[in-house]
Amino acid sequence: ANPGSAHSFGRAARQILEDSRESIADILKADASELIFTSGGTESINMAVHGFTAGRRGLIACTDGEHPATLEACANAALTGMERVSIPVDSEGRIRAEALSGLPWKDLRLVCLILAHNETGVIQDVTVLSRLCQQHGVPLLLDAVQAVGKMSVDFQATGAAALAFGAHKFHGPRGTGGLLLRRGIKLPPLLAGGHQES
Repeated sequence: ANPGSAHSFGRAARQILEDSRESIADILKADASELIFTSGGTESINMAVHGFTAGRRGLIACTDGEHPATLEACANAALTGMERVSIPVDSEGRIRAEALSGLPWKDLRLVCLILAHNETGVIQDVTVLSRLCQQHGVPLLLDAVQAVGKMSVDFQATGAAALAFGAHKFHGPRGTGGLLLRRGIKLPPLLAGGHQES
């Protein structure tokens, strides 16, 4: 039944939906109001990249080893004025924490990072990157598609502005996923000026 319908079947479906929202948010240490259900990791990543960059100019930073969903979303953002710069990594694909302060922070509008790599298995330590993003007011998007359901993920502790996941990676139904979007995030100004708040 349609969870937006007022009839009894719709209300029952709505209750299941909201119970699921509460359960998922609790597992990921997020507030239920921060969870947006999507069709999966790709839609979540696209939604976040577009939402953080639309109408803005500047740079997006990510590693060269990001999932194609993220790289393609960044390429689409480049069509409307964004440019991509690379986050330095070592020979194993781990971000080089000592080099992060050298990123062009004043021009960054978004930082994207895959939390657990789908091919190499590398699990990133986001502590330094997250701290720098917060210091410079730059949103951090974590691709946690390979992490959620396989390791403990604490959204609040990551300090990320957004976190994407897909249900099929932990034996959930295909075609479902979510985007955690931290409440109160200050976004860079639009081209016309003025601050936006999510």
